[in-house]
Amino acid sequence: MILNLSLRIKMFLIAVCIIVTGQIVYSYYNVKSFQHGYISSLQKKSEKLGGYLKRDVEFVLNLKIPLIKLKGLEKTLQEILRAAPELEFIEITDTQGYVLYYADHQSLGRIKPATQLSKMSDTATTQKLNLLGLTVKDTDTILPVIYKRENKQVGNINMRLSAPLIAAKAREILMDMITVILTSLLITFEFLTFFVIYSISGPLEGVVNAMRRSIQSLSPLSKKEFLFIKELNIVIERFNQFMEKFSICLSPFLPIYSGFPDLEDNVHKTVPKQARLIDAFLDGQMNTVNEWERPPLKAALVKMRGQMTALQDKVDSFADQLNTGVLAKSESSTNDLADTCYEERPDNHLPYTYIRPLIFLFVMADGFTASFFPLFVDTLYEPLWGLSKDVILGLPISVFMFFLALSMVLGGSVTDRFGWRRPLLIGIFINAVGLMITSVSQDIFQLLLFRSVTALGFGIVFIACQQFIINNTTVKARTLGMATFLAAFFSGDICGTVIGGMLADRIGYTNVFVVSGVFAMFAFLFGILIFKKETHEPSAHRHQRLFTIKDVFGVFKDREFVSVVFLQAIPAKIALIGFVFFFAPLYLNRIGALQSDIGRLIMCYGLMLVFFGPLFSKYCDKASLRKYFIFVGGMLTGLSMISFYFIQGFGSVLFIVMMMGVAHTFSVSSQASFITETAFVKKVGAGAGMGIFRFWERIGNVVGPLLMGYLIAVTDYERSIMIVGIISVLCSLLYLILIISGPKHQND
Repeated sequence: MILNLSLRIKMFLIAVCIIVTGQIVYSYYNVKSFQHGYISSLQKKSEKLGGYLKRDVEFVLNLKIPLIKLKGLEKTLQEILRAAPELEFIEITDTQGYVLYYADHQSLGRIKPATQLSKMSDTATTQKLNLLGLTVKDTDTILPVIYKRENKQVGNINMRLSAPLIAAKAREILMDMITVILTSLLITFEFLTFFVIYSISGPLEGVVNAMRRSIQSLSPLSKKEFLFIKELNIVIERFNQFMEKFSICLSPFLPIYSGFPDLEDNVHKTVPKQARLIDAFLDGQMNTVNEWERPPLKAALVKMRGQMTALQDKVDSFADQLNTGVLAKSESSTNDLADTCYEERPDNHLPYTYIRPLIFLFVMADGFTASFFPLFVDTLYEPLWGLSKDVILGLPISVFMFFLALSMVLGGSVTDRFGWRRPLLIGIFINAVGLMITSVSQDIFQLLLFRSVTALGFGIVFIACQQFIINNTTVKARTLGMATFLAAFFSGDICGTVIGGMLADRIGYTNVFVVSGVFAMFAFLFGILIFKKETHEPSAHRHQRLFTIKDVFGVFKDREFVSVVFLQAIPAKIALIGFVFFFAPLYLNRIGALQSDIGRLIMCYGLMLVFFGPLFSKYCDKASLRKYFIFVGGMLTGLSMISFYFIQGFGSVLFIVMMMGVAHTFSVSSQASFITETAFVKKVGAGAGMGIFRFWERIGNVVGPLLMGYLIAVTDYERSIMIVGIISVLCSLLYLILIISGPKHQND
């Protein structure tokens, strides 16, 4: 409903404004407080180091050695810089401000007297400090050097803190605050959306659909208590009063309405038959009638023929009026009241958005361990089968991906046979148990076993959620439903990674696995409470057989399925895993980017899907154009990667990551929606078909890092990305040729 949509948007905007305003104020004072405390601690450290240097220099001066003749002092300054890398430089000057000894992180030396003024008096440096929001009081420390025998100042020790370092630390804190704000917004959005749908727009939609059915059946609505919108009870009472009066007014016409179809059917059968008899009599029997009887008889028959035609026209006209009247138009007139997210379905179907908070909770729980999992594996490392350490550290991830692919095929077949509800809950429970027992892993073998259990549950949940989307959306709204699924998935992944990293620093790796399992159990309880037994889908698929190995390879008989999987889905995964999660961290670390900046850059891919996926899918959700959206996604991915050959650097990587996110908002959800309508999926069942699709798609996950690593080894960073981009473009063009030359899809 438009009313529901605007209400949801208004509530979200209000929550966003409150959270963002509070976080901006908090972040401003927090950054200022950090900067002040950080500068204060650095100043104390520099003063302490300067004090040691001052004491040593003054001790030598009291031995009657002049300040300009101190030996090895510049090396001492360099050692101080090693101990305090936050210092930009140290210099010792005479009382006139001329430098005698100088050292920074690149150079050191003894300066000829009266030849070089102190950098402390450089006005350009002062202007740079002002641009960074700092002053010389924040960065400069000046200690006088005293010749104690004469109690006379003979020079100064000048130390300056690195302004870029202070600004970088403040920027890092600010980015952390922005990350916290973003995480807060994502969590708020997910649960506020569910609250509005479940408690406000859902009941409103239910009442509208009930009114539609009530008008059709001329029966009153049953009374029901609504927790958050009690005004609906008043609306129902008034509607029932209206229906009572309405039924009384329509009661004289009900017999006509109920009996007219039979009358109309009889007229349509009898009138044409009688008309044909009259026409035959006029054409063939008139010659047997006396001449004096022909004119009046012919005129009477022609008049009767016209009256019968008029009778049929009046019956048709009355039928049209009756079918477009109050009794019959209730269904069509109320369709405009329904929002695209709530198209009328059977009573036991649910809005597909109900699954969103469960996906968010589940993926967030699993994502708690993503930020430190390789480090956790390293704590259990032991030599194994003569394999290198790098291979062993990557083994748990490979095993997880392998069992994930297998569980998706199995989960798809199970959901076709038993429905989505039980596999969903069982999968969440298995995943939660796997996360908890992973925390007690004592060696690499136990870790592999426990991660296999976790992957088994994750794959079943993934497919069961998609089955829920398929069962509770029409073909028209399926792309939007899949986009909603992906948005919740990546939203949970982002929040889980951020929160998990924070938890790992405070409670340790093993405890985070326990917390992950607890949050997965929260998702399990949520599913039990929201998806009750009486609300799950009907048993229309109970007759479906379990999949066979032939089904896995039977995809090659379906041209549409093969073209999407091997020319779009697998190349998309190769580009995603190979570039975003393999190439980007290596390349950015090579050019000196901070680890925190690398993590935030990778997050941008998920943010594109979270915020733009449902938006693009909603306004581009025409079934006949889905295959072209898939093509657009592949082309955008390829062209953006090719651009890296001409422009490199952090900004270029960020651009490609964001463009890849935008491209996948077009293609990924459209792929899943389009696959469900292929002949192969209809043959084996939606669940099994989607599971097999995800199984083949995971080939890209495995090939991506291997292909990218090989290309980097034989070429270089720039050419490797260009080659993968060219592969994506060529696959997209070949896919376009196949879909244009192939048979027309039934939904086109």
